[in-house]
Amino acid sequence: METIANYILEETISVNGPSSVYIARHKTLGRKTLLKVYQGQEQSVIDRFEREAKIAADLNSESIVQIYDFGKTDGKFFISIEYIDGQNFSEYLATAKPDFDTILDFCFQIASATSVLHRKGYIHRDLKPDNILVSSDNKIKLTDFGITLHDSLSRVTSDGALLGTPLYMSPEQINNLDLTAASDVFSLGIIFYQAASGVHPFEAPQFAQVFSRILSETPKSLRELKPEIPQWFSDMVSDMLKKDRNKRTGTAIEIVKQMKAKDHRFIDKETVPIEPPKRNFGSYAIFFLFLIILLSAFYIYKNNFFIEPSPPAPVDTVLDSTKTSVHDSAEKQVSSIQPPQQKPVETPPVTQTNSNPVLEKNSDAPTEFLVKTFPWCNIYLNYELIDKTPMTKAVQVQPGKYLLSLQNPSYPSFSDSIEIKAHQHNIFSYDLENNFMRLKIQVNPWGRIYIDGKYVGTTPLVKPLYLTKEDHLLEVQNDFYKPHLDTLKWQNKADVQMSIVLKEKR
Repeated sequence: METIANYILEETISVNGPSSVYIARHKTLGRKTLLKVYQGQEQSVIDRFEREAKIAADLNSESIVQIYDFGKTDGKFFISIEYIDGQNFSEYLATAKPDFDTILDFCFQIASATSVLHRKGYIHRDLKPDNILVSSDNKIKLTDFGITLHDSLSRVTSDGALLGTPLYMSPEQINNLDLTAASDVFSLGIIFYQAASGVHPFEAPQFAQVFSRILSETPKSLRELKPEIPQWFSDMVSDMLKKDRNKRTGTAIEIVKQMKAKDHRFIDKETVPIEPPKRNFGSYAIFFLFLIILLSAFYIYKNNFFIEPSPPAPVDTVLDSTKTSVHDSAEKQVSSIQPPQQKPVETPPVTQTNSNPVLEKNSDAPTEFLVKTFPWCNIYLNYELIDKTPMTKAVQVQPGKYLLSLQNPSYPSFSDSIEIKAHQHNIFSYDLENNFMRLKIQVNPWGRIYIDGKYVGTTPLVKPLYLTKEDHLLEVQNDFYKPHLDTLKWQNKADVQMSIVLKEKR
């Protein structure tokens, strides 16, 4: 049987170009494991492999899929991952058809697992049902940390790279802004909404339409779709789906606290990181101090150095109101968990930036604001749809700093931080054709095109692909040919043409 390092391959789960996933077994330990293998040379993929291994090992929680091993052998990079006998959350919802109480329990487990990341300072960035595993005993396990961010780890992709799954992205993720834990909360809101109602709040046939709906549409409340859903849960999910992250629940830690406050079944169920036992040196000091006092007292007694004690003063019997039950103490301990302090948001300058899109108004009267674009676009100001180009007349807005977003189904999302000044004709012009790289690609015989892991179309393509001006990972797939992998390097060329001939499988 085929082997990789110390693992015997028992079953092939998937093969996607140079990346493969197997069910394997350790030669010596006999332990069943999921083995991810990469035998390509793309450094960004190798870095993500190593990153996933480091993060999962650092989290060390029962609700996080464990990493057993990581290494390289014969030019192949591999990760040995805990094997979960079950299915992902998407498959579970489709086959099990659980009742709301069961869904509520799963939502709490998912929030609790995500809170483990947020306590450690991580942002998952790709929370979706496929990355949530359900074991055979209905326990949640979070997985896939290949694009997770942490301050202590350098970013694999260049700034502004759009990573994640479109159906579960937050508005700030779509607009390529710096992310906080609130981005994960938005993704959790979509997952909770879909699990409770059976409907995705922003689903659409094309990525651009999904992005537009996430940026501009407020979905119906869960109570409107299913009146039997508790009002508190419906309100909580609506709050998680707020466009402005400053108005959204900030971390999964807060979601856990809210759910505990509303349903006492969850008080003792939260998953916390597994930490090694800590030695209480303070207790040791108290013990030795007590020992010294005891020995001193014995010495005094032996040498007859004791003083006649005075009679004790009378003491009134008073009930101690500070005593609490074990249950009360547990509740106080739970409620004391606080989310990590976040740095205050700074106002973005009048340039395209990754700052938090906070609206700043002043006391001046409203002034005129006009946008000109080529081609047409829907215009959003701080995530609110205000008009469509060509604008027939200027819009009256309060002077201040805004996040301007432009949406056209044929182009990627574009955003810019702008300042609308008082007593001026504020006109902003944008040519989307010059803001993106145009890729014209031909594949012989044909192929499915993936950019940065996302499917964008099958050749022959009628129109060029519009990409942000940065490096991208290109993959071409055809079931009868070898996959083609390439890196699109941004070289200050607006138009890029490629012709690819796929190689037959041997």
